[in-house]
Amino acid sequence: VVAIIGQVRALRRQAVEAVAHRADLGAMLRDNEHRAKLIGTVTAPQLSPFALTATGGEFRLFSRSDGTGRTHDEGRLWMHYRMRLSSRDGQQYFLEGHKRICDDRGLDLWADTTTLFFTVHDGYDPSGPVVGRGILRIRLIDFVRQMTTFRILGARNIVASAWWSLRFNWFFARHLL
Repeated sequence: VVAIIGQVRALRRQAVEAVAHRADLGAMLRDNEHRAKLIGTVTAPQLSPFALTATGGEFRLFSRSDGTGRTHDEGRLWMHYRMRLSSRDGQQYFLEGHKRICDDRGLDLWADTTTLFFTVHDGYDPSGPVVGRGILRIRLIDFVRQMTTFRILGARNIVASAWWSLRFNWFFARHLL
């Protein structure tokens, strides 16, 4: 079963349109880091007048690691995004970002799950010099659109597809609540 986990699109001056996918959804749900591949485009006029192509990316959903190797308690989860970016003129960048989901006081779940902190490096990997940092916030309308892009591909039939979709949504909700 292949899961297209969703397309994320946030518009304004910077935009990310990415697709996270995993060839084996069951394996993703069992994996402690809940890894998926990430591809798409990034619009960043400061880096290129044209959309950058994102390849070789990885998405980790609900990781207990903060990305530096440190593992945190049950009350903190991370979503990690890492991808290579290529411009039409051959310039290479590396984007790494994260969302930090904490069980803080108050209703902060929306901000936690829709706020991406990111760093862009010059070159193919995160060892290159930093050329930009920022915060990308997903608007409500874009979040609603994103929720309609979740797809299950390769299931035996519509019942199996519905079961896998339910299983993923339960997994997602269980980690947030």
